[in-house]
Amino acid sequence: MLWRANPRGAWPRRSAPAPARTACGCSRVLDVACGSGIWGIAVAEADAAARITGQDFPGVLETTKRYYEKHGVAARCDFLSGDLRTVDLGSARYDLALLGNIVHSEGEAASRALFHRIFRALRPGGRIVILDMIPNDARSGPPFAVMFALNMLVNTSAGDTYTFAEYRAWLGEAGFASVEAIDIGSHSPMILGVKSGV
Repeated sequence: MLWRANPRGAWPRRSAPAPARTACGCSRVLDVACGSGIWGIAVAEADAAARITGQDFPGVLETTKRYYEKHGVAARCDFLSGDLRTVDLGSARYDLALLGNIVHSEGEAASRALFHRIFRALRPGGRIVILDMIPNDARSGPPFAVMFALNMLVNTSAGDTYTFAEYRAWLGEAGFASVEAIDIGSHSPMILGVKSGV
């Protein structure tokens, strides 16, 4: 299965259509730290007009390219090579940015800085979609998200899982006009932030 090749987390492929439904009508899509490309592939398969930019380290993008080719979407995909913390994402280039299983390993400070850079990279009306392990605001569940936070505490220097309230505050701070949590039938909701259209 495709998701097993993703070095940054393993969500079953059945979860991938959720951001794809949100992405319909987005002509330029940035898949940040794309890994195997699972999220961008789902968008490309759902919308024949979408063009995907997969961003990751050069060595990872070799794998991404193979998966784009395997799924027949390579002609509509290009690449942005580099470290997600420093690579130039540009200004007003994209309609949608995907962050699939990235924030938990980056930590609060790096993630908040990334949200600001993504906001700048999005066109007016652009959207950010975040898929990650998201505990409830009391951090009492769901079990997978809470246990994953413990995993991050033990195995990373800054990683953690973050609540919807934290995402809403940080994305609002970055400039997103609206932020919502959408149930996608998984252990955690999908976070959707929208940039004002003006």
